[in-house]
Amino acid sequence: MNARRRQRYAAQVLGHLTSWGTIRHLKVWRHDGRDGIPWDDLQAIKDEMLGEETLAIEVFPPADLLVNEVNTRHLWEVPDPGLIPFGLHPSQR
Repeated sequence: MNARRRQRYAAQVLGHLTSWGTIRHLKVWRHDGRDGIPWDDLQAIKDEMLGEETLAIEVFPPADLLVNEVNTRHLWEVPDPGLIPFGLHPSQR
């Protein structure tokens, strides 16, 4: 992460074994404990930590599956964009 973002945010990449193989999980949070990470900053951190060509998604679960870590955003790598039946497919670019 670049110096400016390092001062404001912390980020961690974890690997998770799934039926798709190992995927990366990016956790991002603010050092000051406040809520809110602007989309542009989250996109830049994703690019720096997972790569510009990586598709990542954020999941909003049903209430009974919610795990709310205060002040933390979670992005999940999609190893093959074709696995997602909606959104940003090459034919839609």
